[in-house]
Amino acid sequence: MSTVRRQSPDPLWAGFGLLALWILIELLSSSRWLEVSTIQQLLQRQQEDKTRNGSTPRLSDLLDAVPLERRTVWFAPYTTFPETGFVESRLRQGVYDAFKVFPDSGITSNYGAFKLSPADSLMAQASSLGLKAEAELGRRLGYRFFAIDLGAIEPSQALIQLCVRTAGCRVSSEGYALFPLHGSPDPWINQLHRFQRLIPGLAQISAAPRWDGLVFHPDQWWPPVPSSNQKKETFIIWARPRWQVMLYRYDRNQLPQAARSSWGQSNQAILLRLAKGLKGVDLCIQSKSSTAPAQTQGCIPIELRSSSPTKDIGPLLGQGTVTTIKIQWIYGPEGFPYPLRLLPLLPNDLQRTSPFAIEFPAVRLHSNLHHPSSP
Repeated sequence: MSTVRRQSPDPLWAGFGLLALWILIELLSSSRWLEVSTIQQLLQRQQEDKTRNGSTPRLSDLLDAVPLERRTVWFAPYTTFPETGFVESRLRQGVYDAFKVFPDSGITSNYGAFKLSPADSLMAQASSLGLKAEAELGRRLGYRFFAIDLGAIEPSQALIQLCVRTAGCRVSSEGYALFPLHGSPDPWINQLHRFQRLIPGLAQISAAPRWDGLVFHPDQWWPPVPSSNQKKETFIIWARPRWQVMLYRYDRNQLPQAARSSWGQSNQAILLRLAKGLKGVDLCIQSKSSTAPAQTQGCIPIELRSSSPTKDIGPLLGQGTVTTIKIQWIYGPEGFPYPLRLLPLLPNDLQRTSPFAIEFPAVRLHSNLHHPSSP
């Protein structure tokens, strides 16, 4: 009797097979073919819109019907240009899909504020506060329309219903809800607090943290963690574990009045805050601005202690220049000098450590954006 032996598969070929399967899954995921249900829901919504209105218009056609001087459109949620590195919307194949809805005859849009420019800083700040703040800022700056990407917002179905209930709002075939903006506050804007972008912190991680006219070096500060708490009173940006960090402050006098008032009051507090778990930090602040106070031309010592964990450094940050914050000493829980590698973890974060943060009063900025004066 002969014996037939079954030859085991070659491990090399098995490895190639697993690699091919992994590549196939990645291609399907990146091309969004796996999001069949989302695409089907969009097509179903388009069909319902066709039943009501006879056809589903393209956004470019809707805008082309508007006189060029009134064709000012705020695209939300705000996305930094050039590309962010993320495709946030479920309905877009790439970051430049937004260009496809621009009419050939021209458009004025917030899409195109280059990274870390004054406009980018202001728009990122508004976006960090949510859609409602974006709409209020867009209205204040004179935009006539507010186009919301349904694929980047949740819950999108409720947003479509809000559009249906709003006079003059239309849903385009590409998945945009085009709301009209007027000179006075629009009632539908107050309903936007219910919606959130798919990547809440995208505006702050796509370039660098920026707030109230300050731009933080992208490699020296942690991007702020977005909070779903709409009553949050502060906006905090933590320094990375480095002995020296830098930030830039725009000169308010070189900005339009609307931008200056939207950024908040020029004399509001900008606080340095000691990280919990430390006994203290000795810092040195240096600004090379000719408009800064004379004493800031040197290095101004700042001491943070657990008994007095905050200091207002707003007057020390020169406008139109880079400010350097140097760490001289770090004191651990026992009061002895401490190394960077032993810094405490940030609240609700198991990976990031920091010696100190810069903190802003977000409530006053939030109020400024939501209850603006007339342009």
